[in-house]
Amino acid sequence: MGRAGQPPSPPIPSLMDTPSTPIASEDGDIGANPPGFDRQAFLQQLKRELPVFFDKAFRQAPRRRALTA
Repeated sequence: MGRAGQPPSPPIPSLMDTPSTPIASEDGDIGANPPGFDRQAFLQQLKRELPVFFDKAFRQAPRRRALTA
């Protein structure tokens, strides 16, 4: 279940591309999409949002000096 006002989070196996063969688990085939979930649309959204997220995070991160031996 998602936070108030937000749709539920997709299951973790959704972060991978669609496998070419079924992958069995205790919860069923992890390559199968849950009802109403569009894996390709989710992956396209992730492809757009991840670089923006990390660019922002790295700009805000304090710079650390390299350790010397």
